[in-house]
Amino acid sequence: LTAIAPGVALLGSRADKAHLVFAQSAGLGHDIPGLLRQAVTSLGGRGGGKGDLAQGGGDRLDLLDEALAAAARVVRGGVPTA
Repeated sequence: LTAIAPGVALLGSRADKAHLVFAQSAGLGHDIPGLLRQAVTSLGGRGGGKGDLAQGGGDRLDLLDEALAAAARVVRGGVPTA
């Protein structure tokens, strides 16, 4: 997805756990691993990555939409990641 046009992809799915994959086009400058760590912490899970790609998950399926929305706000508004 990020190879088609410059951008950020924040993907989530529900299965036995909440799963997240965050990616960005090269050179956009977002802290994708940090952004993912914030999201999976809120889901009671863990994850990681390097550079432009990170993935992880957690047990809190009920908080998946909220975690994705919070990550999108950071990307859109430039809110710093912790």
